[in-house]
Amino acid sequence: MTEEFLTGERTWPGVPRENYWFMRHLACYRWAATVIDRQAPSGWILDAGSGEGYGTAELSTGCDRDAVGVGT
Repeated sequence: MTEEFLTGERTWPGVPRENYWFMRHLACYRWAATVIDRQAPSGWILDAGSGEGYGTAELSTGCDRDAVGVGT
């Protein structure tokens, strides 16, 4: 990954310069998983605009159900 692509909008694990943004994304997905679990305790989760997909995995794990990510 070249430096010009590291904007924080799309971030990857293991890139020291992007760690702050990556951890913020994870925190948001973990929070969303708790809200989803309380508001809709069953069914599938659709993560629209999922990017790399690590957030989709967080939603699935956090809610203990299937999640589908759709993104570019």
